[in-house]
Order: sequence, then structure tokens, then C-alpha cells
Amino acid sequence: MQATQQQAQREELRRTEEEERCCLSGVFESKYGVAPAFFEGSFLEAWATARSKNRLLLLLIYSPQGGHDGSGSVSHPLSDALCQALGGEALKACVHKYFVLLGGDAERWLVPVQLFQLLRSPTLPSLLVTKPLSVYDVPGVGEASARVPVEFPVGSAWVLLGGWDSASSGTSESSLTAFLAEYGEQALQEAQLREQELIFQREYAEEGRILREQQDFELEESVQKDIERAEALEGEKRVAEEEAQRAEGEAAERASLAARRVAAATRLLAADSSSADAPTPSSGEGASAAAESCRLQLRLPGGQRAERSFPADEQLEAVYQWADCCGKLSGLRSASSERFEVPEKFHLATTYPRAPLLDRSRTLRDLQLLPNAILALNAEDDDDV
Repeated sequence: MQATQQQAQREELRRTEEEERCCLSGVFESKYGVAPAFFEGSFLEAWATARSKNRLLLLLIYSPQGGHDGSGSVSHPLSDALCQALGGEALKACVHKYFVLLGGDAERWLVPVQLFQLLRSPTLPSLLVTKPLSVYDVPGVGEASARVPVEFPVGSAWVLLGGWDSASSGTSESSLTAFLAEYGEQALQEAQLREQELIFQREYAEEGRILREQQDFELEESVQKDIERAEALEGEKRVAEEEAQRAEGEAAERASLAARRVAAATRLLAADSSSADAPTPSSGEGASAAAESCRLQLRLPGGQRAERSFPADEQLEAVYQWADCCGKLSGLRSASSERFEVPEKFHLATTYPRAPLLDRSRTLRDLQLLPNAILALNAEDDDDV
């Protein structure tokens, strides 16, 4: 039953506060001719506005029915002078600069009634300077009157910085203005220091971010250079291996070519020796054989010359085989003979008229090289074909 009555009383206080709060400035203006710049929203809205604007929250707790001292007994009526001072231009300017002003009936409105109880019955009327906080700034359960952070109502937090008791301190507008300006300036300086600290932290964080990005870039660049260096070394190693393999292959080809040419020269030298040991034909037969032979002179790119006779019906292939090993053959004939190298790839050509001899199946007779001719041995890459 008692709980039901308390709930009904709370609902009545809440409803009265919601209905009358928006009219508070008008009530003051009609009664005193001036009105402070009251915030017309709820306590939570005033708290949020003060936090967003870096201002203090100034609470005016009063009782239209009469004033109270610390013991709760009636001591004096609502101070008309205090209300007149709150409407003064200098004080209004001070409040506008530093505060969000929220008024409240400590007997008929829910939140002011709860604040009156939370603050352990301050003298009414009273101005309370509070600093809005984050709910995370509240360390635990504390007494608001002891000026420690509290969370009230739920979702808001604040700390009591100071209060003005009009019964003991008077209602001078200049005194009130100096009192509030002192808290306002202190709060403003603290806000500026916090802003400077935030700026410093942002700059420090930005410098750290830039430094980390630079370090990351340098690390990435170093890693990339290491990768490129490793790839270059690998490429050089691969090229060196390929070059070594190519050189080894070329050396093997040259050795094989040299061996093949020596073998061919040896066979030709043996054939020449056999021909020299053969019986000499009669004069008539010798003349006929000479008429049917072809004496070829070979000119090499280095200026060397070689000569050899071939049967008239010998194929050009035999001349190519002799030309291929003529350098080795010259060395085998005599130790004093001139030694020379024949290009690995070559072709033969007549000197006048200049014409390449490429069809190796044709005979010397067909090529009209009888009875003698001069042939040029040209390297394959020689432009003078």
C-alpha cells in the first residue's frame, strides 16, 4: 500500500514537472519583470547540452511556498532579490557564457525533489554549480554533498563544485556574478587545457601514424629491394650457368669439329699417298686424265690459299669436304706448312663471275670449273656472298 502511494506520488511529481517546466521563464517574468535564460528541457537534456558545449550546469533549487534551512524549518520566503539578480543583464551574460541554467521546484517537481534529498536538504533557495561528467567518471557510490562524482538520474553523471546560499551570502548581482564567473573561468581554462591536451594527443598520434607509415614504407621498400636483389642475383646466376653451358657446348662442338676435320684430313692425306704410290700411266693416258681433271685454288677469308685437283665428274660435295679440313690437312702435310683455321660454317663461290655454289650434288664439269678455277670460301655470316 505504501509503495503504491509512493509510486503515485512520484508520477504526480513527474507530471507536474513536465507540465510546468516549459512555463518557468514566463512565470518568473510575470512575477519579477525579468527572467533568467532557463533551459526548458529535462535534467538529462540540460546535462547533455552542457557537456556538448563544454559548459557547467547551474541548478536553481527553490520552493515557491517558502524557504528552508538545513533543518527543514521555514526560515524566510522565496528571495525576490535573488530572482531579480538572476534577471540582471550582467548575470544573464555570465550565465550565458559559462552555464546551462536549469530551474526546479524542490517541492512539486520530481527531479528537484530528488536532488533536494540527494544533497541532504540544502538551504532554499540555492544556486548549485555542477560539472557534467561521463558516467564512466563515477568511481562508485558517493555522496553528492561530499563533492564526489555521482550518477543521477540514470544515464547522467556530475559533481558538485560549489553552491551559493542566498540566506548567508546575500543576493548582490555583482557578488553572484563574481562567484559564478570564478567557476566559469576555471571550467573554461580546464576545457582549454583539455582541448590542448586533445590537440597534443591527436598531433602525437598523427606523428606516430606518419612515423609508422614511414617505417612500414621503408621496411616494404627494403624487403622489395632484397627481393629484387635476390632476383637479380638469381638472374645473374642463371645467365652465368646458361653462358657456361653455352660455352661448354660450343667448346664441345669445336672439339668435335676439329676431330672430324682431323679425321677427314687424315683420310685425304692417306688417299693422296696411295695415289702417289700407284703406277704412272702411259703418256697418252696421262694426258687424257689431266684433261679430265679440275685444278681448284681456294681462297680463305684470312688470305690463306689451298690447292687441290679433282676429277671432272666429282661432285661439289667432295670439294666442300676438302675445304672443311684443308687447314688441318695443311698442318698434317708438313710441320713447316702454314696452319690456318676454316670457319665452322661457310659456303663456296666462284670469284668471276661471283656466284655461290650451293648445290653440292652437281659435278665440277656441270659447274664449268674445268680445267681450273679459283673459289672463295666465305663464312656464313659474311655479307659478301
